[in-house]
Amino acid sequence: MKTCTTCKKSKPEREFNKNATKSGGLQDKCKKCAKEYYKNWRKNNPDYHPAWYKRKASTEEGREEYRRKSREQYKKNKKS
Repeated sequence: MKTCTTCKKSKPEREFNKNATKSGGLQDKCKKCAKEYYKNWRKNNPDYHPAWYKRKASTEEGREEYRRKSREQYKKNKKS
């Protein structure tokens, strides 16, 4: 059992997403609270991702970095 830092309810570990950077290996917020948090964040920051992408895509170095990461992700997840 783990306690969510947002709703303060004690829930089973399967109710939390994984996070290798945390000492327990799980997120602090339960899945339900995290979903609501990110939903509200995206609603309040509608231009965040497009602005970030435009900055990166505006230069050849940024485009190449995006392509490199895409290739690495493809290789990593490619079924053999």
